[in-house]
Amino acid sequence: MKVCWSSTFLMLCCALDLKKDVNQFVRHLSLQECDMEKHQKIMELELSEAKWEWVQCLLSLLSYAEKAQHAFSTEQGLTLHTALPALEALHKAWST
Repeated sequence: MKVCWSSTFLMLCCALDLKKDVNQFVRHLSLQECDMEKHQKIMELELSEAKWEWVQCLLSLLSYAEKAQHAFSTEQGLTLHTALPALEALHKAWST
């Protein structure tokens, strides 16, 4: 299974930056829905503060992988010498 965590990381960064707008968009969609059952289902898509905290936690976790990826790939030269330190840093961060 191919995992695109980097794009997930970037998407969550944007979503967190636009948190108020994301929640307002969901509320706006729900207000346009006349069917009460559908209205309620749309309202359930609005993230609570606790869920936004989970987003922040996930971003914190994925940020280590993002840094490691940048250590692996650069246009400025060879990167093999940075691979092991990047993997060690990632392992240390995710093990604690």
